[in-house]
Amino acid sequence: MSTSAGADNQEPEPEARPGKRKADGPPSEEEDDDGDLIKEYLCPITQELPVVFCTAEDGHCYDRWAFEKWLQQQGGASQVKSPMTNEMIGRRIVPALQARNAVERLINKGIIKGEGARKWTQVQAELAAMTESMRKTYGNAVKGQAKAQRVFASAFRDGTDGVEKDYGKAWEWFHKAAAQDDPTACASIGVFYMNGMGRDRDPSNALVWMTRSAMLGSEHGAICVGNYYADPSYRLFPAPDNVQAGYWYTKSLRLSQKDAGDKNREKRDAWLKEHGQWES
Repeated sequence: MSTSAGADNQEPEPEARPGKRKADGPPSEEEDDDGDLIKEYLCPITQELPVVFCTAEDGHCYDRWAFEKWLQQQGGASQVKSPMTNEMIGRRIVPALQARNAVERLINKGIIKGEGARKWTQVQAELAAMTESMRKTYGNAVKGQAKAQRVFASAFRDGTDGVEKDYGKAWEWFHKAAAQDDPTACASIGVFYMNGMGRDRDPSNALVWMTRSAMLGSEHGAICVGNYYADPSYRLFPAPDNVQAGYWYTKSLRLSQKDAGDKNREKRDAWLKEHGQWES
């Protein structure tokens, strides 16, 4: 698991002090209230068990990605207010491996259980299976980076980089990126609708999403809209509309997001040449 830059100093790890713990140090394994016990380890920001444990300068444990996202929202100041104490702290964080290992032991022994424990165990297994680069992408996706969200969604769609194919999760992450106007993510949602991936085929919604992606700059989206007008087999229009097809094909040549595949480009180029609209 990757760690923050601050971990390179080889300084002793500050003692983690989860916000709701009644006393310092890990709770006794004799405690039988697993509902209260799990609360001791929840990230104060996400209110879930941290995916990657870290300790901030206020001495509290956080989910690293949630804390880094929170830092981004505070701007570039060297001192920020602690999410827990509201006191000014530096931006440095270090891994909280002892807290992470304690949670793993308590879950394995059945002392911490329930939905929170199940979800944490599942996420840890998914992380372990991912390639290192995809783990970094996952972290950036959680922190809200649209491109990372789209790449992470593509991994779920295709089952790559140690990520198990899951159209439902791909759909979720594509929509997160699309909410930030990522043009390729919008086009990908259009593909889901057109091909009926994990849901009923819906050509009309495919056209809506492809048009949106094209207006945001997606070459792929514009070519697909051109395909829909040029080819009635897509079942969007009863007959070809060469005016609209030519408009969208030509538009795709000028768009900045060069995200189309070779086959789609070849189809576009052949149509434009056949209809005397090719721009050399």
